[in-house]
Amino acid sequence: MMAPGMRLYVLDLGSIVLYPTCSMAARPCSAEYRIPVPAFLITHPAGNVLYDTGMDPSTIDDPVAAWGPLMDQLMPDMKPQDHIVKRLATIGFSPDDISYVVLSHLHSDHAGGICLFPDAEFIVQRAELETTMPDGANLFYPEPYRVARLDETLAECVRSVRLLDGDEDLFGDGRVVVVSTPGHAPGHQSLLVRLDHTGDVLIAGDAGSDSGQLEDMVIPGGTWRPDLLRHSIARLRDLREKSALIIYGHDPDLWPTLKHSPEYYD
Repeated sequence: MMAPGMRLYVLDLGSIVLYPTCSMAARPCSAEYRIPVPAFLITHPAGNVLYDTGMDPSTIDDPVAAWGPLMDQLMPDMKPQDHIVKRLATIGFSPDDISYVVLSHLHSDHAGGICLFPDAEFIVQRAELETTMPDGANLFYPEPYRVARLDETLAECVRSVRLLDGDEDLFGDGRVVVVSTPGHAPGHQSLLVRLDHTGDVLIAGDAGSDSGQLEDMVIPGGTWRPDLLRHSIARLRDLREKSALIIYGHDPDLWPTLKHSPEYYD
């Protein structure tokens, strides 16, 4: 029995300009280019699910303080209307309406807003919290979470964390499935959402930042484990064949073709 009334909202949370020096760029480039920063809201009868939280809201007024040394590699661009709480409000939701936050991984453009959802249960791969990262890679994790993530608390503002060791059918009905796709980060996870009319929507996250990464098996510099990322890309390719829509993590070419909130997929 398909769960009634499910919707998938694509939330626009700003953008990042990547410089040619950026070690995590998913496509070779000799000049800077701009990528979107998304999050996704999935409504389900058993609870609303947020996939990622975007950048730290302090980015709006003081990006240097929020991003520190990473400003040598990129320039975050977040306007007041890109605040995730404001984006949710435009479609009638508040942080209190979010039951679950599935974090693709803990990089600054995905986990920057976790403290805005203190009552939600956070769904994180155990490896993302327990794996010690080299100093250079650690820069991509928001400053307040670099220590907390190693003691499995995620952050003091988070009350509930569910640690996964692989895939998870979130509601037991096959409608929202967490898909383990490590490599970009130790505990990266994608999301498969099964909708009544649209069909299967695969949200790749940074395991598939743009279409070229999947088509050409691109392994960006700064990848935590290239061998694991190759396996994850192969898995996403297989799931893509069975999906009506794949949404890549930061694809500037795909971005304008998507339905953005307040529009939705159902």
